[in-house]
Amino acid sequence: MLRTAICLMSLATLAACATPPPERVHSLFGGQLEFVLPQGYELQEAEQDPKRATFILPGGQETLAAKFPDHPYERGDLMGTLEGDRQAVFLVMLVPLTPTDDASLWWTGDRGLFVPPDVTDSAIHERFCENVLAPFRKRNRISFFDSGSQAGRCAARITDELAVTFVRRLDGHLLIVGGVDLVELLILNKKLSREAFLKMTDAEKWKALSAAANAEVAERALLSARLP
Repeated sequence: MLRTAICLMSLATLAACATPPPERVHSLFGGQLEFVLPQGYELQEAEQDPKRATFILPGGQETLAAKFPDHPYERGDLMGTLEGDRQAVFLVMLVPLTPTDDASLWWTGDRGLFVPPDVTDSAIHERFCENVLAPFRKRNRISFFDSGSQAGRCAARITDELAVTFVRRLDGHLLIVGGVDLVELLILNKKLSREAFLKMTDAEKWKALSAAANAEVAERALLSARLP
């Protein structure tokens, strides 16, 4: 379950005179979790997992045309990536943290995470990213933990795909959010080669990935979240 990482922190700062986009407060999991997303994100009601929710932002074709009018993609190339005319996909998961003194249980089970009673937020982030990014080569991975917000992010760029996850401990749970801006990912894949990406520092890699990682939206959702 926790290997679902989709798709980490800030984009360029908005000018002081810019008007922030309207936001909407969402309540999920029977009112257990509240957080904000920009208006336009639509909750997919067909989810079967009671602790997982997926949101879709429509308008992919129009947004790609506006941001990258001379893009080289054929219509057939876009059908799968922007399926249903998606611009972005956003995932939210809320996972219980169960304290245990048994070191052999330290990490994950089907219904939550087992953690030492005195575990730090940074240690949870580190172990989470180790597990999520394990399938990917180390040179393709990046991860950061912010001691101020006590939030972390981890990502891996694999060929033309991107796996991204943001995490934050929220009382006795781990909140996991991640989102890929599919339009920005298409632009990234045409404008930044894999070879050039691998030569970058971690900070440079993250700066290059942040728009495709939908980092501004993910960070806002993560830091606005609360358990009422």
